[in-house]
Amino acid sequence: MSDAPQARLIECLQYLFHDVAERLSPTDPARPFLDDCTNRLGQMARRLTARRFVAAVVGLTKVGKSTLLSALLGEEVAPRRNTVWSSVPVEYEYGEAFRAWVHFRKQVAREALSCRSGGELLDFIGKAATEGGRYSPGLVELVEARMPSPLLANGLVVADTPGFGAAQPGRADAETHAKVIVEYLNRLNARKDAFAQVYWVVRRGEGGIGSLEKRFYQEHLCGRCADVVVNYFGPEDGAHADPASQSKFRRRYGDCFDPLVRLHFLDGMQALEARKSNDAMALGSSGIQTLVDSMSAMAGNAYAHQAVRDVLAIWGDLHAALDRNLIDASRLWTIKKSRRDEAYYQAEQCGIPLKELDA
Repeated sequence: MSDAPQARLIECLQYLFHDVAERLSPTDPARPFLDDCTNRLGQMARRLTARRFVAAVVGLTKVGKSTLLSALLGEEVAPRRNTVWSSVPVEYEYGEAFRAWVHFRKQVAREALSCRSGGELLDFIGKAATEGGRYSPGLVELVEARMPSPLLANGLVVADTPGFGAAQPGRADAETHAKVIVEYLNRLNARKDAFAQVYWVVRRGEGGIGSLEKRFYQEHLCGRCADVVVNYFGPEDGAHADPASQSKFRRRYGDCFDPLVRLHFLDGMQALEARKSNDAMALGSSGIQTLVDSMSAMAGNAYAHQAVRDVLAIWGDLHAALDRNLIDASRLWTIKKSRRDEAYYQAEQCGIPLKELDA
């Protein structure tokens, strides 16, 4: 655990929630709530101590994911052709020049390429990471790309994952793509020095969130995804910024994801075209800035301040659970007083006014 005061406080709270849960039977109705709080604290601790931060962009094929990625990175570097699809993850990291490496399965050796422009990088990724490219299916595990993008300058890594689900009738690769995504996310989770967060891209246009997306989210993304990107399609300019349209989406699909998930309503194509034409007004009205801010806050020291708010949210949830009698208050007094006092002390060191449990 880090020596940062926020990290020490989170460690204290993890012990406290664990102690309460241990005093309950496995069937106690409060157990899921306490387990959820413990998991949230674990994620916070990992985020504070991580040295590598990955924003993994995941979505069904044909939801505009690659267009959105290019808009985020500042130029068109994510393949978005109609005839070939990304079949392996591509990680974009910061570099002063355009470069790429191909990582092969079960091999240490990598193939490297220096590029003169974003266009050359795009062409290389298109050949290395898409179906019908230069390598046999299953040979490539990952493509690593570096480029001078402001979004990546603070150490953030943005990952483009294969679109899951078949976009055309008769395709048999839907399960293959899903397997590649899950394997990639599991590899990220296995790295002790990394913190990964999933950004789930869905389409606002006709069809909305379908059964395939709902099932994939429930099976693989729930617990990993804190942000849902609602990408607008169609001729209705500015529809993504319409409060009525946003409210309609929330009512229709709100039960598809965790209530704590943040929603980003935007127009990825408008953002990309604005980047190309250096149109600051169009870029601002595309809605992409909130997503840029969310991703930027992942890396560097930015989370130390957010951690304070997250701790207060969990502590507030605990008091709300006590008020609803979800947790028997007498259970809390069986925790060692020194454990509670240590949590209050560490909170003071962080400048957090924790309301005492026995107040």
